[in-house]
Amino acid sequence: MSDLLIIAANDLIKRERPCLVVATGLLFRELSKTADLQLLKSTLVSSSGGTWGQKAAQGYGHPVLRSTNMRGTYVDVEDAAWRNVPSAHVKRCALEDGDILVIKSSGSNDLVGKAALFVHPGNNQTYLFSNFTLRLRPDREVVLPEFLAWFLRSPQALMWRYEAQHTTVGLRNLKTKDFLGQGVPVPELHVQEAMVSYLDALEVGDDAALSMELPPPLDEQRRIVARVEELAALIEEAQGLRAKAQEEAGRLVSSAAGELFLHLLEQYETRRLDSFDPHVTSGPRGWKSRYAETGIRFYRAQDIGPDGRLQHQSKVFVRPPEIGERNPERALLDSRDLMLVITGATVGRCAVFPRNCEPGYINQHVALCRLPQELINPHFVLWSLRSPFGQEQLLGKRYGETKPGLNLTNIRMLEVPFPPMREQRRIVAHLDDLQAQVDELTALQDATQVELDALLPSVLDRAFRGEL
Repeated sequence: MSDLLIIAANDLIKRERPCLVVATGLLFRELSKTADLQLLKSTLVSSSGGTWGQKAAQGYGHPVLRSTNMRGTYVDVEDAAWRNVPSAHVKRCALEDGDILVIKSSGSNDLVGKAALFVHPGNNQTYLFSNFTLRLRPDREVVLPEFLAWFLRSPQALMWRYEAQHTTVGLRNLKTKDFLGQGVPVPELHVQEAMVSYLDALEVGDDAALSMELPPPLDEQRRIVARVEELAALIEEAQGLRAKAQEEAGRLVSSAAGELFLHLLEQYETRRLDSFDPHVTSGPRGWKSRYAETGIRFYRAQDIGPDGRLQHQSKVFVRPPEIGERNPERALLDSRDLMLVITGATVGRCAVFPRNCEPGYINQHVALCRLPQELINPHFVLWSLRSPFGQEQLLGKRYGETKPGLNLTNIRMLEVPFPPMREQRRIVAHLDDLQAQVDELTALQDATQVELDALLPSVLDRAFRGEL
């Protein structure tokens, strides 16, 4: 089996179960050794593009099926688009049971050429198909519609698109002539029936797939397919355990901070931030941020991560002439300023502006709170606000439903426990160390995920090369 076909198979598992990819790939490979190879167009009664027409109210005109109706094996008729279509188009574009729809055009290169089988629901309705799809009407004396639909879902059919890319300009629009010129292995009808029964059972997880009668050359591949399904299940289980472990690691710091600050609240008095006479402000409204190569850096809400750190340095800048008359200095970040998101979906997130970050301004969706560091440690305040005690205050003071926010008065009224400075530093060091351990664990888990992601393609590669 060619490397190109293996690449196609590994791409196909993004939307198909691994056992189906291996089953279709291996079975059609075996068929290509013994069955007649026919051009796709020679297995059809006809092929044609669809129609669209003018928008109509539900129940008026005709239901037209689009690429969005092509879900899995079959075309779903439930949410068809109702359109007023000329009578001549109705006759030409009426779908029959067993027709196959193919996506002709899509914003995603991966979807062009995707096929699905139309089975009439038996409701006396005439269904049409859109102009962005291609209808294939199989010649039932040559090929079963279900068999041809399975072939068009196989790695072999996807490989054709990769090969065609060498001779066509992209495939965002299907090159119909080339598509109809691809080869299809066409065995006798009884072999087609056996393959369809097996693949249908395999898709729904029917154990009967393990004992269905297949011709000897095809039956030999069944063991490999079963082995791939077993390995894919183990990989999926491992990925689930990794995700669960990462989620639990993420909760560990929050839980530890919650217990610590609950203990502090029992031991020490709380003080409002305004008792420290802080400088609290937000970025002025009306500043225009620009993606400039030079200027003064602009920090926004999306720069503040859920872990209490700046997750990336913004690439947005403001130029001095744009801000020179707006007294911007009050919104210029200083080392160890507390930053809080005050509007938007992430309201309540906070971070301390680190010493090694490039100086910059905050925009109107972020507030800064500058506290006297000789009285209270800003990192201690950050941990307090990230704890359940602090988050309850922050989120409890939000206003608005469609666009939640915090005002600066709310921020000044936030309360924090107030232990001695030595205790503050000790708690910060302890929680920072715990966060560093979780970060290291998360990095290891991320590396494990990379390895797990590589396992399934490796399994498919070995299966197709006969090494499994």
